[in-house]
Amino acid sequence: MKMGWQHVHGEDIDVRQEKTDTPLLIPMHPELIRALASVPRTNLTFLMTERGASFTAAGFGNWFRDRCDEAGLPQCSAQGPGDATGERRMQQRADQGDHRTSL
Repeated sequence: MKMGWQHVHGEDIDVRQEKTDTPLLIPMHPELIRALASVPRTNLTFLMTERGASFTAAGFGNWFRDRCDEAGLPQCSAQGPGDATGERRMQQRADQGDHRTSL
């Protein structure tokens, strides 16, 4: 939730993974580059609350959940890619009859 213009370098976003502090250089999709062209450069984060503050992780999760519910998509959430990967792995194991809970 802390990503902003200060992390954009050319066509990449340069951040650190929050859980491990691992540096990440993420290439931006051309659609994201076009979308960001209309985002003001006055805030430290791209995503802002209705009150003009930066989202907390929990606050964004709650906001996103509300938008998903409004759109009739109760199965969607703002989970990270690692969470989604883990859930898919667990579902694949369950489909194969393996009911271990570890990822």
